Amino acid sequence: MLAGLLLLAGCGSMRPFAGHPGAVGAQLAAPPPARLAVPPPAGLPPHAAAMLAQALAAQLVDQTVPAEAGPPRKGDWSLAVDAPHAPASSPVTSSQMDVTPRFTVLDAEGKPHGAVSAPAVPAAAWNAGDPATLGLIAKSMAPRIAALLSDINLAERKANPNSLLNRKAHVRLLPVTGAPGDGDAALYDQMSRELASLGPIVQTRAKGADFTVAGTVVVVPGTHGLDQVTLDWKVTDRHGLAGHVTQVNAVPHGSLSHAWGDAAIYAAHEAAAGVMQVIDRRIGLAVPGA
Repeated sequence: MLAGLLLLAGCGSMRPFAGHPGAVGAQLAAPPPARLAVPPPAGLPPHAAAMLAQALAAQLVDQTVPAEAGPPRKGDWSLAVDAPHAPASSPVTSSQMDVTPRFTVLDAEGKPHGAVSAPAVPAAAWNAGDPATLGLIAKSMAPRIAALLSDINLAERKANPNSLLNRKAHVRLLPVTGAPGDGDAALYDQMSRELASLGPIVQTRAKGADFTVAGTVVVVPGTHGLDQVTLDWKVTDRHGLAGHVTQVNAVPHGSLSHAWGDAAIYAAHEAAAGVMQVIDRRIGLAVPGA
């Protein structure tokens, strides 16, 4: 194994799996929020109100918000839209006035939880339901509405003492499968240590687990005397798949057929960091885009 490590060092990689937490770890899914209903706003011609509701819902779906045009059903949150007149700095006629479309997030009981306003637009264009104006409003406001929903969600979870923002996560680690030699046991032991060192409580039982991590290993003989080793760590929670952390490395043929040794240490160290990225994103601790 030592000879294999030295050989990899000569190829430009100092050790198997070092520095490879898994590129797929960055492709994460957020917990699904409740459906957001977007009813047609009052004050617009019926065809224009329906068009704005549909455009807003479509743009919000692009922001990963499960929005749907139409009236709210039981348990749905909703988006209320109105257009107060913008304050005028000098006397103007009604045809010259501007309005500032405002978007208010309401919970299932109709209680407002926050609002954002669009830049002022000519009242004439708004009242006439000008398609270009309404389409531009929907496109520009969807990211701001999505950010408002995230802020509301975060505030609610911070206020909940049982939220994962206020306690350590319980992570169930399943046995690793598919590794040659002592890889299954070595990777499991090292992953348990590495994850625990990063903060969560690692457990074997399903009860009380917030997340479950399952590791699988596939070794495929390659060329030039090397084997391609793929480690995949699947992270799930009660909503389903939270993310994958995938590591791919080339090692000397047969070098992992017996004792994994330091390779298990390096692989688990990097993989645990990737798994924590998945978990932190799911919880909401990670910085968006990081």
